[in-house]
Amino acid sequence: MRTKTNGISNEVIATVTLLAIWLQSQGLGLGLGKMLVKQAAVWAIARDCRLLHLEVFDNNTYAKGFYQNLGVKSKILNMIKPI
Repeated sequence: MRTKTNGISNEVIATVTLLAIWLQSQGLGLGLGKMLVKQAAVWAIARDCRLLHLEVFDNNTYAKGFYQNLGVKSKILNMIKPI
């Protein structure tokens, strides 16, 4: 959990970062991923968090579609250059 003070409202905003949800193929379509995200939201709300922060690789179309179906919207673009 990460907290940040809003510079305009002085409100403390807490964010929970979900680093990875991965299910084996036999677990797909059973609602397990949806249940994990829902429980993460319940946990975060109980701790006065306002946001779940998800990171998904751009080429992971399955995960992006899954999260979009749960109402998650893209807000930040990270640009990466291999070196």
